[in-house]
Amino acid sequence: MARALYRAGVIDAVGYMPFNTLNLDFSKTRFAGAVVKCRLDVSIDEIDKYDAALEATTTAAEQYGIFAEMFLIEWNLEDAKGKSIPATKAGARLAPAALMRWTMNTWRSAIWNVEAPLDGA
Repeated sequence: MARALYRAGVIDAVGYMPFNTLNLDFSKTRFAGAVVKCRLDVSIDEIDKYDAALEATTTAAEQYGIFAEMFLIEWNLEDAKGKSIPATKAGARLAPAALMRWTMNTWRSAIWNVEAPLDGA
């Protein structure tokens, strides 16, 4: 409703919807060519649920699956036979462990940071 009023010139501003994505850059890694897209702007509640789920796991495969279910949007990964690996919980178990760990670590860092400059320059 607010967006329609804004477009019609009835109100001057509309609320900001901060739901962006993170496109990971693997160009300087051994995974050059990989494209991985994750949800970036997540709520504190989602982070708390994610952290709790990670603490309850005992294997890396479970952790990768939880990440995929909650935050992975898409990727272009294929297995050794050229078959697409789905960007799902099951697919995360088939992805290279180093790629998954780097994805999760990079995502974790990105969700807590805001890009500069913040001074309006």
